[in-house]
Amino acid sequence: MLTAPAPDIEGLWRLSHGVDTKGNSYTGNVYVTLDSAETGLYRIKWELSTHHYSGLGIWHKNCLWTAWGAAEGFGLAFFEVVQQGFVRGRWIGVESTGQWGEETIRGIGAESFIGQYPITGIRPRADSHYSGNITFDKSGSLYTAVWDVTPIQYTGIGIKQEEMLALSFGRFDYGFAKYVFEADVALGKWARVGARKLNVENWAR
Repeated sequence: MLTAPAPDIEGLWRLSHGVDTKGNSYTGNVYVTLDSAETGLYRIKWELSTHHYSGLGIWHKNCLWTAWGAAEGFGLAFFEVVQQGFVRGRWIGVESTGQWGEETIRGIGAESFIGQYPITGIRPRADSHYSGNITFDKSGSLYTAVWDVTPIQYTGIGIKQEEMLALSFGRFDYGFAKYVFEADVALGKWARVGARKLNVENWAR
């Protein structure tokens, strides 16, 4: 179950330190708005010196987990081991008004997640069921995923924390970031789809 919204993270943040995939520094501002107190959904805008992105964030396990992209069709997914061999997933798209989809994976281990497994799910808006396969792999410090749920295929990228795997997913240019808040500072790690390592992005009030 996802946790309640974080206290006092809304508003304008100054990007105090950012490093892109080529090792170059960048600057900018980040705007965080609480969209739904019930679901803990945040809307986020990055106005960077290099690009502008929009995204969504979820407060969970004392961190802000975010997905961002330059186009629509991306979102966040969380997979948690319920018991050995059984994983329950929840996902939310950037176009969502707070509704979550659900997914179930069987035959999976908690140690690595790596492998291909059958998956079933429910789309929230259409209340329709779907099934297919999901393949997890690890590339450097990052986990990747491919959803093959006919007729659509999505990819994902993210990290594992204890027995939870958090991923952003999409079909085009998108990425993932996790922020830990300490008073008026947010310490972030992020990655774009196709990356093999995490980059740094820190915010300050």
